[in-house]
Amino acid sequence: MNLTDNNANPSSTVRWMHEYSAREAYNMPDLSPDSWAVVAEQLQANNTVVQQFYTYHYTSNVGNTTCDAGCQASLYCGSISSSLTPYLQCTNTTSWAKADPWNAFMNFVCP
Repeated sequence: MNLTDNNANPSSTVRWMHEYSAREAYNMPDLSPDSWAVVAEQLQANNTVVQQFYTYHYTSNVGNTTCDAGCQASLYCGSISSSLTPYLQCTNTTSWAKADPWNAFMNFVCP
């Protein structure tokens, strides 16, 4: 769904659309943990993959800017960590709010 288009035409029917296929976007043979591990490694070294992952992570939000080095580290660490402590260790930060302030805010507002 394109929220901007739907807000501009509130009387129209909401149009849902397919945004992307992870398998196609990242050239994955399947969606296995091993395939995602390859994508995670690409998040460290391939800026094209980083920018694409960032765009899809925020559902192609029109207002997105490019992903800088801190953003890249956050995406990588988030992709290899399943809980807060390993994530914080990976990003070398001491609190979730410092590592990713937007998600910290959203987790506070929408627990």
